[in-house]
Amino acid sequence: MSITDIIRHQAIKRPENIFIYFADEAISFKTLENLTNKIANGLIQRGFSSGKTAAVLMGNRPEAVLSFLAVTKMGGIAVPINPSLKEYEIGYILNNSQAEVLITIRQYLPLIQLLKPQCPFLRRIYMIGGKTPEGMISFEELIQASGSPPVSVAKDANPASIIYTQGVMGRPRGAVLTHQNYQINAAQIIRALHMDYEDVVMAVLPLSHVLAQVLTMFTPLYAGAAVVLMRGFSPYNFLPALSQHKVTCFVGVPTIFAILNNLPEIAMYDLSSLRLCVCGAAPLSVDIIEAFERRYQTSILEGYGLTEATCAVTINPIKGKRKIGSVGYPLHGIEIKIVDVNNNPLEPEQEGEILIRSQTVMNGYFNDPNMTSEAIDPEGWLHTGDIGYLDEDGYLWIKGRAKEMIIRGGENIYPREIEAVLEKEPRVDEVAVVGVPDPIWGEQVWAFMVLKTDATAQEEEIKEFCRIHLADFKCPQVIKFVASLPKTATGKVRKALLVQTEQ
Repeated sequence: MSITDIIRHQAIKRPENIFIYFADEAISFKTLENLTNKIANGLIQRGFSSGKTAAVLMGNRPEAVLSFLAVTKMGGIAVPINPSLKEYEIGYILNNSQAEVLITIRQYLPLIQLLKPQCPFLRRIYMIGGKTPEGMISFEELIQASGSPPVSVAKDANPASIIYTQGVMGRPRGAVLTHQNYQINAAQIIRALHMDYEDVVMAVLPLSHVLAQVLTMFTPLYAGAAVVLMRGFSPYNFLPALSQHKVTCFVGVPTIFAILNNLPEIAMYDLSSLRLCVCGAAPLSVDIIEAFERRYQTSILEGYGLTEATCAVTINPIKGKRKIGSVGYPLHGIEIKIVDVNNNPLEPEQEGEILIRSQTVMNGYFNDPNMTSEAIDPEGWLHTGDIGYLDEDGYLWIKGRAKEMIIRGGENIYPREIEAVLEKEPRVDEVAVVGVPDPIWGEQVWAFMVLKTDATAQEEEIKEFCRIHLADFKCPQVIKFVASLPKTATGKVRKALLVQTEQ
């Protein structure tokens, strides 16, 4: 079943039910069907065709959802871009994905004007809000000038999106996800969370991430549930919105739950509708779980997933045994095995690499057959690079992460990308970037730096260099100037020792 089929099904079955609440707006399933048809038809009339890519650059707002769904409806491939990325990062994604269309908001006009000459594939830019600049097309006119006959191009096996992951070697990779990937993962999550059309899901995480896309957009869509779409997480707006809309399900990352534990005014709001919370993106400490569940009188279900498997892979069950500290049991239809360095299967309780096989595994990395073949073996097993073990009951426990990835506030950060930027600073001789544990953010980014002979630098100077070239969430919070970096006999930096010195 394609995304198109699901939207049409909900528009017929529950036309007046609200799908999206956003500020003072409310979009029903019937309106969702009509608007996405209008946008899809408008794109087709202006030369956009099935199989081509369209980028969506904006924060959490209804147009982001409508654009994504409309592109996939007419057989296009949506490329959501995190708006917190910097110019060169966004330019890389636009060019690598060969995006012919960009749908964005006026806030990013100066950035787009800089990028447009650097993006040879980009043919049309649709701008939301305000006066439309010369050479661009008004998004509002696109909708108004188009009819709303049903659009039915996309099939289950068609690519629906390209989601860019932060590359281990500093080069992001685009995971190609199909309509079937989304449909199956959403169905698995609905089954695991016992979700139905009466649920109300709060969406605060960025829709450019699969965690938000799948758990707070596609899963409610497939269930016929409502979504309370927030621009982002705000401790001041969270409780009023949860109480007003009688939210039943909330998806967050560890940082959010840590902040919610410290809100003083919880007793002012009726939060009795909240039946469960889901935590993903990073490990959640037992202390935070227990404190949250005492204060909010609900459960946090930890899960594990990754973009290359669409989103969710495991989750602790609502009913039955919940093992705090584990990431739960594989979702229905997902196989997990643990292997050693020689790819031999391991017994329960033995640690090794986590492999996944499922219909939710991506099609591959966009235009990168070599990396695809490294990630997915001939038997269909996705090699995650994450380290963990399965216990005797089949629950998954995560012990390590892919390579040296840092997770700060739910954002995946690869040290090598930051190191590659810092190595371009003329005064830097050597640099090593590590994640240092933090009680609120999970981890903070620290850079240990050896300067060239006779060179001098201040911490703030290096931070400013990073702010110019990196997204804010990737910028090191601490710069440490050291005389040398600890290394192995073969010259590899011993990053574990750097972290230990800061404990």
